[in-house]
Amino acid sequence: FFPVVSQTKSLVQYVSGDKKGAKQTQVNFSKQCPIISQIRSGTEIIIKKDLESAKDTHQQCVKTVRAVGHSVIDSVPILGHAKGVYHYVRGNKVKGKQSMVASTRTTMALGGAAGGFIVAGPPGAVAGYFLGAIGTDATTGGGVIKLSKEVLNAKEIDRSGKVFDLTVVLALDALGAFGTANMYLDTVGVDGFDGIVNIDGTDGLNHKADIFIDKMANSDAPIKMIEVDPKTGFLQEVEVVFFPNPLARSSGQRFKV
Repeated sequence: FFPVVSQTKSLVQYVSGDKKGAKQTQVNFSKQCPIISQIRSGTEIIIKKDLESAKDTHQQCVKTVRAVGHSVIDSVPILGHAKGVYHYVRGNKVKGKQSMVASTRTTMALGGAAGGFIVAGPPGAVAGYFLGAIGTDATTGGGVIKLSKEVLNAKEIDRSGKVFDLTVVLALDALGAFGTANMYLDTVGVDGFDGIVNIDGTDGLNHKADIFIDKMANSDAPIKMIEVDPKTGFLQEVEVVFFPNPLARSSGQRFKV
């Protein structure tokens, strides 16, 4: 369905000796990817005069786009749960479970990231995200756990494609983990605190302390900040009073709140 990803998977399959799988991946791509699918169906009608094939191509594209759209909605906490309840009420237990599992996975991942961030900052958020996501997979038997089993049970010739699929899911989880950690860091730095610095007064974690340097310079009140404890490596909340030169971070006196 996705350009580049599909071609990369085909290349991996071809290099691994699965020429049939590589070809099928591109056939699926040409039928399921928007625009590419329309070009294929148009060719099938105009050149090949094959209305049935064109119809099949169009139906596969529509079906895939709908499936991707549903997957996106399912993965949104609360919204996905509501969609799951809707399916259950209508008697569709399969789709209901699918929506519930997907939204719960995201909820657990974000919750794990939040807990990890509180305990160990951004690294903890990344670890917590993975624990929440894969922990849900272990409970439901889906996601990474399901793909891992498929890799183990696949024939040697088919294994490269399965490994690629698993790698893509783990890569997406990694992007989600690092993105969530950065989101929490931005939230804490901007909304909950006035800045983020290291214990030695230099910029820590990132350059957010610079954003608030004007505020520091024009305020006699203590500035609430978050910094890395050099002993534990964990984040700690402190208040900083800058004097007499507020622009010199080394002149600040720090004390825990």
